[in-house]
Amino acid sequence: MEMEKKKRILYSVEDLNKAVNAIRSGMPFKAASKLFKVPRSTLQDKVKGRTALEKKCGPETILTKEEENVLVAWLFRIAACGFPATKTMLLDSVQLLVKELNRPNNFTDNRPGRKWYELFLRRHQELAPRISQNLSSARNSLTENQSVVHRSRGLLRGVKLSSYN
Repeated sequence: MEMEKKKRILYSVEDLNKAVNAIRSGMPFKAASKLFKVPRSTLQDKVKGRTALEKKCGPETILTKEEENVLVAWLFRIAACGFPATKTMLLDSVQLLVKELNRPNNFTDNRPGRKWYELFLRRHQELAPRISQNLSSARNSLTENQSVVHRSRGLLRGVKLSSYN
């Protein structure tokens, strides 16, 4: 028997702030919930101070926002120098950083996994097109062979083969 996934209602921080301000101005919780499409229980928790207004769901990230921003800036700098980062480079760098900072984490061998990588890219959407995916060795060799063939064809285009027979 499969468990159903919990439905998540997505709302913007702006809508949440508007709803909280409306409630503080006298609007009932139920009306604010319907108007701004924010769950009533969430509004009650925020207004009554049970959870911080800017607190997000889920566990905290391993790296702070500042550390992640430094990492993003580094990825842009190396890409600008002609060395686009790969997924492996990013994960290696984070593993080294976590080890040097002696940061407690639940990574296997202090190395972030696929889920961390996906969530990191979701948090920093400006990076998604910049991170190059690793090609398998078979695809890589095929790509190299095709480029050699194309270059060879270009060089041989002006040569008349009949003059060499």
